[in-house]
Amino acid sequence: MRKKHKQRKRSCSTYVQYGDCGGPEPLTVNQVKKLCPQRLLGCGSFACAYTSGRRKGSVVKFTMDPSDVAAFIAFKDKRVAKLRGAYKVGENDYAIVTEKLRQLSNRDKETLWLDKMRDTRDTLDTRSRRRGPTKKFSNGERMTFVRQCKSNACRKFGNELLDLHERAAKKKINLFDFHAGNFGKDKRGNWKMLDLGVSGKEPKHVPVLNGLKKLTS
Repeated sequence: MRKKHKQRKRSCSTYVQYGDCGGPEPLTVNQVKKLCPQRLLGCGSFACAYTSGRRKGSVVKFTMDPSDVAAFIAFKDKRVAKLRGAYKVGENDYAIVTEKLRQLSNRDKETLWLDKMRDTRDTLDTRSRRRGPTKKFSNGERMTFVRQCKSNACRKFGNELLDLHERAAKKKINLFDFHAGNFGKDKRGNWKMLDLGVSGKEPKHVPVLNGLKKLTS
């Protein structure tokens, strides 16, 4: 009989990055114990995401963008990754724990037109020329999904994205970082945003950061 080899347990990282421009920063013993970042999943301009060794099915994101953290706290939505924890880990650094989403397949990206999106200007627009699904918001503004959809799935996605945009706007959150890397699918196959991007210059909900758990030592 073949001997069963025990799978080697991955250790927690003691250094993390807070964006693709900065170098690795050390974590304290307490931060490592509480957050246990492991495999690097990817980085953006202001944040990097890691798998969590502390909570199964979760991701730990280390970020320098306070408005992104505040948006996750203030905006609970079925189309946004579930927030499981938020911490202040430095003077201007934060860590948030969210549910882990599955990456979209290339077919998903093509079906939803996400393969051609870079930001909101490629996705949602207030121009009157109709191309895809259009929605009139409660404030009277009319916005269009600026892709000529070729499938029902694309049209449904466009309408759902418009609805999400309006719900976020009511919370003073301006979603604009729409690209394939910021979307994923949960266990049930529902698409969700995993990064809310910079959500505004002075969003009214920023004071919620004052109540964050401090994990600075």
